[in-house]
Amino acid sequence: MKNLSNELLSLHQSTSPLYAALQTLSEKERIALFLRYWGPCSILEISRNLHLSWSQADKLLEECLNKLRIEFRRRGLLHLGQSPFFPKSEKGIYGNC
Repeated sequence: MKNLSNELLSLHQSTSPLYAALQTLSEKERIALFLRYWGPCSILEISRNLHLSWSQADKLLEECLNKLRIEFRRRGLLHLGQSPFFPKSEKGIYGNC
């Protein structure tokens, strides 16, 4: 699992805002984020990989995204009401799930 976390961090140079925001997350949060959005894995698959219950994995992902939003807002890269992670689809559903 450590390799997944390192792979996610290596996707961007150390000067990018995303890289800096990812640094604020724990290793477990980075792994969950990688599995969910670059994997792509279901929450059930993430819970199994991280040895968490489904609800714990879901909560971990929610907290992870909130931390990233806060970090982007702190850096002036995101304004209230904007979401860099889940653009609305035509159906009004977020993400690919």
